[in-house]
Amino acid sequence: MNIPPPETRKCSQCARSLSLNLFKQNSEICRYCDHGSQAPELKQVRNGSISIDSSNLTGKSDLINSSTLIEKTNNIVKEKTPKSGSNKPGSPLTKTSLDLFESHLPEIALIKGCSIRWNDAKLDSSKILEFIKDSENYNSQNNNEVNPWNELIDRIDSLYVDATVIKSSIRTLLRMPLNIRERILKFIRGSLEDQSKSGDAINTLSNDLLKDSIELGYPIPLIPLPDHDELASIKRLDRSIEILTIRLGSREIADYINNKKFIFSRNEFENDIIEKLCRLYKDNHNVEDQIQLTKKISSSINLIYRLYGLNLDAFDSVIDVS
Repeated sequence: MNIPPPETRKCSQCARSLSLNLFKQNSEICRYCDHGSQAPELKQVRNGSISIDSSNLTGKSDLINSSTLIEKTNNIVKEKTPKSGSNKPGSPLTKTSLDLFESHLPEIALIKGCSIRWNDAKLDSSKILEFIKDSENYNSQNNNEVNPWNELIDRIDSLYVDATVIKSSIRTLLRMPLNIRERILKFIRGSLEDQSKSGDAINTLSNDLLKDSIELGYPIPLIPLPDHDELASIKRLDRSIEILTIRLGSREIADYINNKKFIFSRNEFENDIIEKLCRLYKDNHNVEDQIQLTKKISSSINLIYRLYGLNLDAFDSVIDVS
């Protein structure tokens, strides 16, 4: 299927012809000029991906054919990325577990993170599931053979969260209506009511989640990159690739936001994450490992976009997290 090229508009300030998604509605000035930032130089190649200068890579012989993996992952990410506006309201039974997981990812990450941080006993994922069912206006009497809930619990259980993921989720939720944020806060309050430090937790969360702003007002905390010992421990886990992709990717976008770099090249971001992971998994040489690595990285990159409230078209080459 041939996807037509995006419509463009010429910026009245920098005179560049850019995709319409880089202009605010009815504006003749692009988002780069509006933010006072410089547009990235995108070197296009035939498949639409950004070319990588392999001469800058060190230890190329140890990589899992890094340039090929980058190309494969770029293509898979773009194939899996839903087009803007595709999440239309509907019966939860018409949605897959992945649909439900991605559409509620900021809430899930925040609730799970608060449970890990403040709950003496880990919150059962079935409780988070009830929250999502309520959000979807799910009626058990309408149940049929297509039931995404059990698989959704598995996705919730396996989601990696840390302080960067939690605070990034809150920033995304600040862009949602107040009544949704109040409902999330009410649920978390109920889940922590028997905990000794629940007052501190709710006060901290209320200050963040209920503010009249779309920004936290302070830098998103950046979890340090894993050292050698921690990396070795993570790589022994079944979902190590997903964990490291989310940890590296969410940290990188958070760093962009902290430095007010709200617009950046999608391909440069994805290629940077892929290249770093190739180096971490340079011992995986066989084709099967390479294919699995590609799929796991691509699905985790899509989760990172959802975490930051991004709903990208397959042909979007630039990301705006303002």
